[in-house]
Amino acid sequence: MFRVKLQQSNFIGSDLVKLNTAIKYFEEFVNSNYFMDFILHFSFKDSNGSTVNHFHMCVHSREKVYSIIRNGAEILNPQADGVADIQIELDTSWTRNVIGYTYPETMWQWIYAKFFRNWSAAEISGNIAHEYMHKLGFDHEYKWTHDREYSVPYAIGYACEAYAKSAHTKSYFQRFKEYFAS
Repeated sequence: MFRVKLQQSNFIGSDLVKLNTAIKYFEEFVNSNYFMDFILHFSFKDSNGSTVNHFHMCVHSREKVYSIIRNGAEILNPQADGVADIQIELDTSWTRNVIGYTYPETMWQWIYAKFFRNWSAAEISGNIAHEYMHKLGFDHEYKWTHDREYSVPYAIGYACEAYAKSAHTKSYFQRFKEYFAS
């Protein structure tokens, strides 16, 4: 069972509730069959229209990618313990036009409050997943390219967000039924 061990900074009140929900979504995603199927069957059409059966900029097989993520052995904490050691800080500055960021020499990742407070927990879970993939050693191009979104950080981040939205969004009919059932 994959788990998340969270250390946070600058999250209080409703921000902390949203962060904990996003972390729960990420943990649930990695433990799901959806996650396993997504990785083991991952492919994409590259900029030439050819089908590629591995992640962009990744030397590992899809099976190895799955194993690396599930093992939770971060580059700076290489114990394969099945635990994602996530250290995240809410950055209240307004200086950069990215959602979040991290650096190779630290376990910490940051997310800008201007995005965090306007996004759903499902969307935040995707960003947490993306930044955590960097902690496992996966990378992508710094500047946009057609194939960048098929790198491990982007592909896993998008898949985590899609999973969380699908698993935790109630339809109109579900809300209607619950309203009248109470």
